[in-house]
Amino acid sequence: MPDARPDATGSISSDRPISAPAQDRLGFSKIAEHLAQAFLRNDLSEGFVVGVEGSWGSGKSSLVGMALTHLRNHDRKPIVVEFQPWLVGNRNDLLTELFAVLSAELAKRGGSAGISFKKNAARFANAAMGLGTALDFAGKVGFAGANLAAEGIKAAGRGLGEFARTSLFDLKQSLSKDLANLNTPVIIFIDDLDRLDPTEAVEVLRLVRAVADFPNVGYILAYDAEVLAQNIQRALGVSDGRAYIEKIVQASFRVPMPMEYDLRNWFKDEASKLLPTDTLSLDARQRYEVAFQNWTPFFLRTPRDVIRALNALRLYAVPVADRTDPADMVFLHLVRLKNPALHRWIEGYLHDLAILDGLGALDEDSVQRARSSLLEALKGDTHLQQEVVSHLHELLPGGPPGLADPHGENFPSDNQETGQFIPGREDMNRDRRLGSPHNYRFYFAFSEPEGILSDAALTALFQKVHDEPKAGASQLQALLSQARPQGKSMGRVLLDRLSQVEELPAEAILPFLLELSKLIDDFEEASPSDLWGYRDSPFGILRFVPAPSREDALATFFLTSQSLDWLAAIVGSTETEHRDQGIQSVPVSKRFLSNGELEAIRSAFATRLRQSAPAAIRNTACLGLVLCTWARVDCEEAKAWVGEQTQDDADFVGLLSGMKVRVGSMFGGVDKIDPADLDSLFSSSQYVVDRLTAISDQAFELKPEADSLLAAISAGSRS
Repeated sequence: MPDARPDATGSISSDRPISAPAQDRLGFSKIAEHLAQAFLRNDLSEGFVVGVEGSWGSGKSSLVGMALTHLRNHDRKPIVVEFQPWLVGNRNDLLTELFAVLSAELAKRGGSAGISFKKNAARFANAAMGLGTALDFAGKVGFAGANLAAEGIKAAGRGLGEFARTSLFDLKQSLSKDLANLNTPVIIFIDDLDRLDPTEAVEVLRLVRAVADFPNVGYILAYDAEVLAQNIQRALGVSDGRAYIEKIVQASFRVPMPMEYDLRNWFKDEASKLLPTDTLSLDARQRYEVAFQNWTPFFLRTPRDVIRALNALRLYAVPVADRTDPADMVFLHLVRLKNPALHRWIEGYLHDLAILDGLGALDEDSVQRARSSLLEALKGDTHLQQEVVSHLHELLPGGPPGLADPHGENFPSDNQETGQFIPGREDMNRDRRLGSPHNYRFYFAFSEPEGILSDAALTALFQKVHDEPKAGASQLQALLSQARPQGKSMGRVLLDRLSQVEELPAEAILPFLLELSKLIDDFEEASPSDLWGYRDSPFGILRFVPAPSREDALATFFLTSQSLDWLAAIVGSTETEHRDQGIQSVPVSKRFLSNGELEAIRSAFATRLRQSAPAAIRNTACLGLVLCTWARVDCEEAKAWVGEQTQDDADFVGLLSGMKVRVGSMFGGVDKIDPADLDSLFSSSQYVVDRLTAISDQAFELKPEADSLLAAISAGSRS
């Protein structure tokens, strides 16, 4: 079992086996104790080999490690040797290394038996494998006469040749006698046999077989039986690798599968030290509990699975714990460890939804592609497929596309008539869920990605604008122009975040909007939707102002905002929301502003224009929008103002030029003026056409622009 005491501070666990029973989290300590006692009760007069079998990560090394601890603490005080054959260079070195390790351990006990074993081991190594190996052994164990440089190769050869005159059988008998005289069991543990190359694994098994009958010596071999058997078959060309193992291993013990709830409780206990759960809502806490209950059986099968899952949380979750939902994070990284394809699907799908955020729906082809790739990621496990699909319905906005739930019913989409999947986001954003178009990025990064604006940074900016207006204004202006590593500016990120944020200091809302109004007209990356007055536009942050104060805030904003274009867009979009009929009508319960607030901003807008200098109005970027909105609020007043401003032909042409709208691309588009807009601002659109025609005929210097305006009106009438 991997180390069961992960560091809750965020350090990655090394996944090393444990040896202290106090570290046991899965109830294996008692099993290890029984294994140790059974080993000592066995007759070791002719040696004994026990195999401990288990898959990678099952905890076999930790089980044996705890058994060795029990052996070391036993009254009989056996000699415990942990032999590591993967550190040995070649076949001949295996025996040399084994004897060297044994000699070192026996030397610690002292006595003549240890000294005699060292001497006879050198003789045996020389006879079995030759001079070079014997000399190497002599150097490793400090055998007398090993300093060949001092005594000469010839002298050493004569001495070792004397060893060789004794037969291998006699030398082995001498070693056996030395070990029998110890009256102390020797336990040799060899771990991870299945991780050796096939030829290396076979050589180690041959070594064990060659010396397995030494008295008082027992072997514990740890391996994955299936993997080791396959390696033997490849190395030796035999048909049954298990039969080969059984010739060497007298008894085998399989590591038991951990109880599912032990794995779950271990994972939950340590995960809860990493993820903040004290401030979770009741709903979030319930989802957190269910995440462990539901997904542990699918994704955590071994102790190593638990360690890897905890390491994943340390790596991904801890740095962004305050920006993510713990339950979603647990689910996502269990998936990542056991089903990388599903993890990639979730990330890609959420990326696509974030691109579409606020712009529309996934088309039918996209839905079908997402459906096919999801089923491909889940193939082969019908039960898991049903569970995951059911959970994705709760995890992703709107549920997985085009899939049926386990009961055969299609998941509801946001648009049942068209069948299109339109992502919802308010709940996801509020709870910082995986399905949030903004927060999903935090689930897939080691830390906060570059080029983002965190909740804390956004709140701090608002507070700065409120507490220190001058410094806050400078900071806001700098942010709008700050470049992102991914392209464009942080200003674009700011506008997007304002449409998604779920909490802001109420007292800073109005000051921030007023500062933004000074800059929005010159911010080239602002899209038309940024100016609309919907809940998911920057203007929508007024929802954080309490109802009793909001009407005053609206009036103040309209009377002092420096962007008349923005004010006109807000009035226009609010009027659209309040239509009682038509495809753009919005239910009363979902409208951003109330009827009373709509009338208040209409009145404030008219007052603001009435108080504005003519040049301030004429210089707006969207003059047609501003004037036509004014006409809807107070038609007579708007017409009177336009009449006063267009008495001179040059002023007339100049005002109409400001009303042109470019439609299409910059190079291939056309300018248009809607005749209906002219009807609302002049006596009629025909009056405008007639006057422009006369100007074109009579005023040489105004003719080009007059002709351009006539073409724009003509284009507008055809659209």
